[in-house]
Amino acid sequence: MKTVLFNLFLAIPVQFAADLFSGKDAPYRYFYALITTMLAGALLYTFAPQERTVLAAVPLLLLASSADTACGEIPDPASIGIAVLSFLQQTRYPYTAATVFILFTICSLFEKIGFGDVKLITAWTFMRGLRILYALPIACVLVLVIYPHNEKERRIPFAPFLSIGFLLAELLPVTL
Repeated sequence: MKTVLFNLFLAIPVQFAADLFSGKDAPYRYFYALITTMLAGALLYTFAPQERTVLAAVPLLLLASSADTACGEIPDPASIGIAVLSFLQQTRYPYTAATVFILFTICSLFEKIGFGDVKLITAWTFMRGLRILYALPIACVLVLVIYPHNEKERRIPFAPFLSIGFLLAELLPVTL
């Protein structure tokens, strides 16, 4: 049953990628579908349950990152999908996620962070808990180091940096 759930769940982002990358960006669509298919096979047999959910979230993080870079919005299915993965994993951190959601929503009201970023951070916190304390500083440092700063441009596509921060935080040998 879990095999069917994971395969169905990983097929959903492929359709969103197909809708997102139409026309001139068609090669990205195939690259995204290839990564998703490879991860679906690896998820079911190779990794421990918590590692499986993190790997299953990679296509969703790719979807969020590419959409944020391309059009400036993070699609809701990416955040919802990560939250659904936490139910498949059977470890959830609802109180931590609620706290993070409230704090970042306040920041979003002052236009310091986009609400799509808030939803993505909250979904990851719901799945991985306090590891967000490592992921956010990593993402912020990456923005400062990598992103070309322009005083006229206020909008920074933060989802790619969040995604990298989430995944790098998973590599840290710290249990929280």
